[in-house]
Amino acid sequence: MTTQIEIPLILGDNYISFPARSTSTINEILISSGIKGNILKFIKWDSVQQKDVPIAIDGTEFIEEGRGYYLYITSPGTIIYDGIEYSMTFDQFRSRIVKEWNLLGTGKDIIIPQNWCRIIDPITSLSVTILQPNHSYWVHYDECIQPTSPGIGSSTLTVIAIIGSVLFTYYLLREFSIIGKPIETTYSKS
Repeated sequence: MTTQIEIPLILGDNYISFPARSTSTINEILISSGIKGNILKFIKWDSVQQKDVPIAIDGTEFIEEGRGYYLYITSPGTIIYDGIEYSMTFDQFRSRIVKEWNLLGTGKDIIIPQNWCRIIDPITSLSVTILQPNHSYWVHYDECIQPTSPGIGSSTLTVIAIIGSVLFTYYLLREFSIIGKPIETTYSKS
């Protein structure tokens, strides 16, 4: 089912994402929104090559799910388009991260990232704790890797369970004389 999506734009810098798939090109979306003539810059970030890639707004490029975009607009406006909304979990968001810097967006829902994953608002350069639809965020690969030592995660609990099982098994084997008890020695003075 298609939904009408509205992405408000402010004068100047805008970091956006598209929370719904569309069969319209970016060019068609900008024309129907009435803002095409006000856009000075429209780019996406190439995470592999670590550089800006200009989008030809007169071209045939389509919006990409989960991608973050930057555009500079000379007058406030709104991107309006029809599309099929999609959901994205934190793990799906995180699975899109490649080495170095990434400019990523979300789906139709708010995402609460794990506290060990540092995500940056491109406008304020501050860490965020809530990811909003229609926005895009900077994420550095090294700042969104799950920690291994602080806190207890599922892998830590697995190790604890294995160690506990080994110790309990050793105790039972020793208690029932399946394995020898420690040798008691007495020393005498000569």
